[in-house]
Amino acid sequence: MLVVVVRSKLANGQETSTFEYDQPVITIGRAEVNDIVLPTPKVSKRHARLEVTPHGLVLTDLKSTNGTYLNGRKVMAAVLVGEGDHVHVGEFSIEVKSATGMPSKPMGKSGQPGFTALAQASADTEPNDQNQTSNEEPPTRRGAAYRMSWLDDWAAPSSQRSAGSASSNPSRNSSRTGTLLEGHRRESSMTFVLQASMPGLISVGQHVSLRVWADARMNAKEAQSGRLRLSSALEVSLSLPDGKIEAPHCDHGMLQVVNGGQSAEMVISLRGRDVGPARIELAVCHRGARIATLTLRPEIRAMSLVELGELSPHSEIQVSTPLESVLPACGPHVILRLREFGPLLAPSENGGPVGPSLGETQPSISGSHNQENARRRRLKVDLCLLHEETSEIVASGEVPLEVPLSDRLRTFMASQEVERVGTVIDSARESALQAVGESLASMLLPTSVREALGALAPGSWLMIDSAETWVPWELVRVSRGLTSHYLGERFALSRSGSGSYVARFATMPCVLVTPPGGEAMVRREQQALASLDVRLRQVNRLMDALPLLSQPGMAAWHITGHGGFDRADRSGASLRLEEGVLSPVQVMPAARFRKSGQTPPFQGSFIFIAVSEPTAPQAPLAPAGTSQWVERFLAAGAGAVVATTFPLSSAKCAQFAETFYRAWSSNRPLAIAAAEAREAIRADGDPAWLAFAVYGLPGARLGSL
Repeated sequence: MLVVVVRSKLANGQETSTFEYDQPVITIGRAEVNDIVLPTPKVSKRHARLEVTPHGLVLTDLKSTNGTYLNGRKVMAAVLVGEGDHVHVGEFSIEVKSATGMPSKPMGKSGQPGFTALAQASADTEPNDQNQTSNEEPPTRRGAAYRMSWLDDWAAPSSQRSAGSASSNPSRNSSRTGTLLEGHRRESSMTFVLQASMPGLISVGQHVSLRVWADARMNAKEAQSGRLRLSSALEVSLSLPDGKIEAPHCDHGMLQVVNGGQSAEMVISLRGRDVGPARIELAVCHRGARIATLTLRPEIRAMSLVELGELSPHSEIQVSTPLESVLPACGPHVILRLREFGPLLAPSENGGPVGPSLGETQPSISGSHNQENARRRRLKVDLCLLHEETSEIVASGEVPLEVPLSDRLRTFMASQEVERVGTVIDSARESALQAVGESLASMLLPTSVREALGALAPGSWLMIDSAETWVPWELVRVSRGLTSHYLGERFALSRSGSGSYVARFATMPCVLVTPPGGEAMVRREQQALASLDVRLRQVNRLMDALPLLSQPGMAAWHITGHGGFDRADRSGASLRLEEGVLSPVQVMPAARFRKSGQTPPFQGSFIFIAVSEPTAPQAPLAPAGTSQWVERFLAAGAGAVVATTFPLSSAKCAQFAETFYRAWSSNRPLAIAAAEAREAIRADGDPAWLAFAVYGLPGARLGSL
């Protein structure tokens, strides 16, 4: 515990406040994002930092305007602080009383961090420091209306957090969920091998069977302990986006898998509806987390009976994907699942493909393939609560689509409503941003699902399972009564993908990839990463980065742009490095390495991708170009990815990264650390705080527990 006493000289006397911390790094400054807030013009926005190290308590001046003094001497470099020493910052004197153990949230006399305002702090009262852009950010506006109060539970003592979480959980088994929130882990896990097969050629109107089966293996440590009867469940969800195939009987199901190599099998009946190559997507979830996406591409032909009888029995499409071990307690509590279905029937009056009449089409298990829905393209949305090995649908609905969802959303993101956010004055920007979030909600979510989301307890762990990686889900607004919230502020939010989904991440070695010429802008990110790995490797040459892309064992990659990303491609922006360009296509999928018996380089790694500009972007909601990066890293086996959906300023980017790594290294879950970082950079009318998306298990943590 670190106890700090801060004294300030007032006109009517002296004010003293005491703060207690259990975090390793404490920042001091005028901006409200600091741990100790000193709101006077003589204090820089980021003035100084106290850090607990193995050598003791270290004081560092962050290039402040008026300097930091220790016992009357100006601090020129990092210096050790002993008990009883006095640190002078502006009109304030700071004394460290005790530092026993590793450095929660400061609690002063009023219960809030900071001091009584001695003067109105603003940018106009401080000298213009043009050479300190990497350390100085615009002040963040926060208050009761903007505070994500559920984050306070994570700064409370363990017993209080567990009790509070259990009482607010929307699941029926609240006591169990409270235990999960506390970080309890059942060390029972399995590794799945999933396969799917079906004929490669299908005749129009022909019924075929899609077989999905899985084998499971317990890890060696558990097998030796005698736990031989471990079972689990994989949820299989079917999506037919192009409408050339229909599934008349079901679009989802469960694979009950028992450890020991016993195969569980699921058979889905399909039927060809239109001539041409088709696409079938199977999303496989374990405790709500999408751990694999299998894509099959059969070809549908109009064939005679003779040709149909000559089909080769070996013309099958097979996919074999190893699914990494997932600790059951690390899954989400709530799942928002979206599946796109194309039109299933086509007119046949002019000699086109002929199929059975509408009366012959049987309804599916979930009711999504009935006669009415067979004529139109739609987006099926389910909101599920997670139980032990099953999920309970609490709200469901469909949204009609005239065009594929990706095309519809791209059109919306280029509309005048979105562009208006960057053109209106600051005072009107927040209302414009809220209007965009409400439009996205009405476009993506049925009314019943929006109401159910609004009824969930704030702070619930929510995973969004959708194939579209670039959708700005954090910006979507949900409402309950007269209140409305962004998804990114109401929930501990993460997204699904097809990565490894490990529950714990190693701390080292780390790689920092930056464009040349941005050394000053990445200083804060360097310091944050160095707290995880003192052997941090910084790369700004393409020839140094390429070998690392095929070298396994890297625990974390931090890729930051600061103006170095070429966003000409809105899906896959390329990063300009010395001697060349780094692009998503240079990240190889994990399957390519597994075929040769090698370990995928990014297996279980943590990836941070930030597209930023030296100044605030004029089009704040323009696509950042990270969707291909996310998809490639997940396909390469990454355990989690944090990426920007639209660009932001370099100062905001660095501040988010610093807060995120600080919270994550303090044993915060992945989704909670991201929520704290969003809150740290939040400002009225600035969408930057909603730019970062998290792909991975929301409860995943850093290092050993």
